[in-house]
Amino acid sequence: MCDNVLHSFGAAVDTTLTVRLDTQLKDDAERTLDSLGLSMSSAIRVFLTHVVAQKALPFPVQAAPVARAQREDAIEYPLHVEVEVLLEQMAAITARLFELEQGETDAAKLAELAQVRKAMQAMRFQFDPYSKSEVLAMVQRIGQYASALQVGRPN
Repeated sequence: MCDNVLHSFGAAVDTTLTVRLDTQLKDDAERTLDSLGLSMSSAIRVFLTHVVAQKALPFPVQAAPVARAQREDAIEYPLHVEVEVLLEQMAAITARLFELEQGETDAAKLAELAQVRKAMQAMRFQFDPYSKSEVLAMVQRIGQYASALQVGRPN
């Protein structure tokens, strides 16, 4: 496929995105996408186009590995995957708070939103990414923010 020559919604495809994945996930995704008639590049392009257009993920993001771990059919994710999802969710919450700030006219509410956004940015450095208990505790904490802001839920 000539992905480097394709155009996406009238814009030249002129940059490269590198993503680190575990081999099994990449292989499974390629097989699934192939069955849908999509390349990995096309699927990622569709995903990112949706995120930009909707200013939201095309699916709900829920951080609840503790609740998940209590189920018998629980999937145990590697710690680095939990950390990556956590950091992505923190970024989404920060972006949502910034978006809310842009539409706010009340000075007190604007100051409160800015304070919460700065606290969220600081949380990225308030846990040890090599400590499963700290990561899971932060996932619970961030999950509460995400639920309150409905981050990742379509409009």
